Amino acid sequence: MARTSSDLDRLFNDIAELKEKVSSLIESGADLAAEGRKATVNATTHVLDGATDTVRTVRDTVRENPITSVAGAFALGYSLAQLLRR
Repeated sequence: MARTSSDLDRLFNDIAELKEKVSSLIESGADLAAEGRKATVNATTHVLDGATDTVRTVRDTVRENPITSVAGAFALGYSLAQLLRR
């Protein structure tokens, strides 16, 4: 009977230790997920800011040189059509 009691004590200790390890892993995973989320938000913000600046630059260029912009768009479209046709 004493052996069964000590076996149960060890089992309970092992379960408690396992519980602590799992809790620690969950906390570490949550921390990593939060860091990943922050990095993703920062990267997305950076990309969107760059894209917004590019769109503004293109818009301003088109407003300043509408005929040149239309001719450039036509040339680009024609070139792409020739490339894609083959």
